[in-house]
This record gives sequence, structure tokens and C-alpha cells, in this order.
Amino acid sequence: MSEKAEFLTSREIRETYNIPKSTLHSKIATLGIKGALPPGKQRGASFSREDVERILESLGISKATKGTRQPKNQVVFRPAYPEDAQEMHELGERVMKASGEHTAPAKILLQFLSLPGSEIGHVLVKNGRIIGYFTFVPLTHDKVMQIMRKEESNLFNQLRTRSLLPEDLAQFEPDEPVDIFVWEVIADQKITGRHLLGYMGNFLHMLGKRGVNIDGVYAVATTPSGRGLCQRIGMNRMGLPEVSRPDWTPFEWKIQENKNWLTKNYIQAVKSYKKRQQRMKQGADAPASASDDI
Repeated sequence: MSEKAEFLTSREIRETYNIPKSTLHSKIATLGIKGALPPGKQRGASFSREDVERILESLGISKATKGTRQPKNQVVFRPAYPEDAQEMHELGERVMKASGEHTAPAKILLQFLSLPGSEIGHVLVKNGRIIGYFTFVPLTHDKVMQIMRKEESNLFNQLRTRSLLPEDLAQFEPDEPVDIFVWEVIADQKITGRHLLGYMGNFLHMLGKRGVNIDGVYAVATTPSGRGLCQRIGMNRMGLPEVSRPDWTPFEWKIQENKNWLTKNYIQAVKSYKKRQQRMKQGADAPASASDDI
């Protein structure tokens, strides 16, 4: 988009960025964007540069490639935004329908995605539509175990009667021990699921490079396919016979102790981070030499 092009019509947006008409109109409605209509006209709305950038960001189109035609069928991995909550919920409901299960309500998902700097949700987007997503919730160990044991005081039960607060969650911060609760992993088909697992590994790798000290990863499988997925990625069933049953199987994964294709890059990144921090500390603690004062 040139600096002179202050406004673009719907057609110009579609042709420039290769966005299907129905996808663009749906995204405009979801974001609540109101185009500027020509005087006396009911059609032919144009959209400001700021609104176009919001649309592109929501569709997973990189700003670095803004103004270029996007390849058809390109798959983009990006953080989930609050406006994605409804589409994520609808995809989850379609995928889980066969097993009779349900996914997180959009209004609950929205609370997590609306937190400042939220990294809880990530989506795969193809041709402007979400085809897969996962949600990783950072929690203290006590709060994770409340979920695993199905205690009434667990976070998700509480959110039925109150709003999510930032202090309810732990943070993905350097050096601080944190557990991850794998809330949902949803894909529209098997091949998408395989790609999604790879991107999960990429996200863990990024956390490792930031020095995030993940102690354990936890999940609850409620279907046979969920149990199979947990076992394939290296998770172990937890010894909680008081709550374990076919529709509630708690899994645990000590990821720094179990190196596999999904965790190896994270483990290496954490080790490298710790070595860098140690070298920096040694340098800071070293006594000043005569040359240091020159």
C-alpha cells in the first residue's frame, strides 16, 4: 500500500492481498470496522490504512509483505487475537462434534486472549481462515493440580461465575519456574494437526531462548484421540486414580527431563540461555584490571 493510498476499496483490498470476498466481509464484520461510503451511496465503501492493517494482521498477513500479493494456500502461524475467539470456538465445535465433546466457550476464550501481551493462544491461518489452534495456559503448580484433580476451586470452574484476572495466571518470564496447562489442541484434519505440533515445538523453542523455565506440561485427555496424542508426544499418565476415567485422563510431561523431537530445541535453548547468563554474571563479578580504568 503506497503512502498516498489513504483509503482502499473492498475490491482493491481483495485483489492486492488475494483475500476471498466472503473472508474479507466476515473479518470486517468481526472487527466491527465501518467503511466510508461515497456521498449518497449504499455501496462502494473504502477503508483507511489503519483499518486495512487491522484486517491484514487479523488474517495473519505479515506487515513485512504488505503491498504484495499473498500466495494462495499460504499457511501462517501467529498469536491468536481477541477477535479470533469466536472462529476458534466454531472450529473446535466442528472438530469435536464426532466425539460428542465441546470446546471452550468463546466468551471464556476471549478473556484469555484479551489479557495484555497474551501468548496463550496461537492459530494456523490459511486463506484467511483459522484451520488449527492451540492454547497453552501458564500456571503455578498448585493451580495446575487443582485442574488435574477436578477440584471445585480450579480456575476454569471459577471463570463460570467471574472474570479472568491477570493475577490468576503465571507469566512466561525468564528463570521463573512455570507449568503449562495444554488447554486445547484443535486441527481441521490430520495433516494440519501434524503441522500444528511442529509449531508447538517452535513456540516452546522460543520460550527456551527467552529463558522461560518450564517445569511441567499438563493436559487432560477426554477422548481416545486425545489420549493417543498425549502419548505420542511423550506425556505420561498421572497416578490420580480418584479422578482418572475414560473421559478424564490427566497427563504430565517433565519436558526438561524427556528429550524428544518436540522438546530437544527447547532444552538446548534453555541450556544456552543459562550459559549466557552465567558468562555475563562472571564478567560482572570479575575484578577490574588496570586497563579497565584507562
